[in-house]
Parts: sequence; C-alpha cells; structure tokens
Amino acid sequence: MKRVVYLILLSLWACPISAQSLQGAWYGKAEVNSGNSISNYLVEMHLVQRGESVTGTLGYYFKDTYQSFFIRGEYDKTTRQIQLDEFPVLHYSSTSSAAGECAMRFVGTLMVSQVNSLIRGYFVSDARYKYTCPELKVKLTLNTDESREPEAEWASSIKKIWKPQDEETVVNATPTPSETSAVPLKKPDQSDEIRALISNVRSRTNIYSREIEVYGDSVKISFYDNGDIDGDSITVFVNQQPVLIKREISTRALNLYLVFDDRHPVQEITMMAENLGTNPPNTALMIITDGSLRYEEFLSSNLSQNAVVRIRKKISRETISPALRK
Repeated sequence: MKRVVYLILLSLWACPISAQSLQGAWYGKAEVNSGNSISNYLVEMHLVQRGESVTGTLGYYFKDTYQSFFIRGEYDKTTRQIQLDEFPVLHYSSTSSAAGECAMRFVGTLMVSQVNSLIRGYFVSDARYKYTCPELKVKLTLNTDESREPEAEWASSIKKIWKPQDEETVVNATPTPSETSAVPLKKPDQSDEIRALISNVRSRTNIYSREIEVYGDSVKISFYDNGDIDGDSITVFVNQQPVLIKREISTRALNLYLVFDDRHPVQEITMMAENLGTNPPNTALMIITDGSLRYEEFLSSNLSQNAVVRIRKKISRETISPALRK
C-alpha cells in the first residue's frame, strides 16, 4: 500500500513539461527497501519508446558482477507510469554471480522538471516471494549528454568493477583475413569441431553490416535475442576464429571482451547461425560498449549467410610506437 501511495505522489509531483519521453540512457541505483541492508545495485537502462511500447536493455552492477538483459514493457503517457516485464536480479545477499536470482519486474514513474528527468520506482517480485525477494527502491537520472560519463559516483564505481567475469570470453587482437593469407583451415592445436566450424563459416556468404570506429583499447560486445525467444543459437567468430561456440541467445546478454593493439586496429566479428529457431531467420541485437559510448546493430543470419561487422580502433600517429610508423 505504501508503495502505491508513493508512486501516486511521484506522479503528482512531476511537472507538466511536454518532453515526457523515456527515450535515452538512464543511470542510478537500486537498494533493498528495508532498514537492515546496505546492498546497493548500480543500474543502467537504455530505453527506446515507440508510442506506449518500450524496449531496450537493462544492466546492473552488484558487488563484482555485471548482468545485462533485453527488456520490454509499456508506458502510459497520461499517468507517466512505466512497467517492464520480468528479468532476473541477483539476490541482495548474493556473494557471486553463481548465487540465487529473483524474478522481478519494474514499476516506476517518469518525473520531468526543468532541472532534470528522473525515473523513480521499484523492482518488485511476485507477491508469493515478497519476503524472500524484497522489493528494491530505484532512482534513475537521464544522461542528457551521451558524450559525457554518467554521474561521478556511478562512473567511478563502474571503473572499479567493470571487468570480464570468469565465465566470459576475452579475445586479443589478431590479424584479419585480409591482413594475411587465408588462415589455415587445419592447425595442430585445433579440434575436429573447431575445424568444422571454420569450414562451415567459410562456406557461407558474408553480409557486411557496417564498420564501427571505437576509441578504447578494449570493448565489450553483447548479443541478445531481441525478438521472441525461439531457441536461436549462434557461433561468434573474431577474424574467422570461433570464440563463442553454439550458444543460445536470450534476453540475458552473451558477452565477449575484445582487446585491440596498434598492429591490428581492425577486428572482424562474424555471427553464424547454428539454427533458425522456430521463427526464421536467426536474429540478434549486438551492442558494442566503448567506455561511455555504445553502438547498436541488428544482425540477421541464416544457414547460407553470415552477419559481419568490422570494428576499427581509431589511433593517431602520436599513439603509434616509432617501430610501427612508416
């Protein structure tokens, strides 16, 4: 009851400014709504609003763990209420990503003033689990300038803990196929499965999407199933070498971390369909995170075509070692 009254008061407080859109990047915190816990989650939402429909990604950092999900929901322009469908949240008593999760949804209110735009609300679980999975109080602020880092406390915390988890993949830069002769199909240290995957990806036509320029020495690449979850599985290659093998995509991100060096500033990412799911073709949302910048690309592949994106690290002559300059 208190939560309902709280949300109504928030709705009344919001100023009647016309630019009441959820579109954009939101950063803030979630905390257990009780007096005996100091567990805080650092939360980010990147939302796209089309009428009453809302889609996007929701990520949170908790202790030493980062989780990210593709989300869907609804927005009522009259009441400024936003509701997001269920997604997993690590339990506040968790000590690692292997611990238990709570299925939670988000209910909140958009508040727009001349100073800033806020979303206030709650992560809530099913009423049957309200004691084991208590609600989390959420406050998010719109980042109005995407070229700037989010608020200082949030950004500094992220720099400390934003790192690959044990179960995630880190890929160091290698020559692209165009930089060298064709990568040998057979190598002594390759298994039959790996050789079969390389042969398979080469037998299909590559459909190039675009080239994305990044500034960082490394980027995080996330894959989501942005449609109905229909059992799509993919293999991801970096420069024709498989790095994520036969992985099913869902609303939970599949992450890999790509590290650049000045000798190999261009890296080629290929998504090969392992199946077509129940609703062909095999589609995915790929998000590349480069510091505070992010790039979204919708990929589509089938059993005869691969989806390919090139990522180029921007380097200046001053950053290149003398041995590499010509």
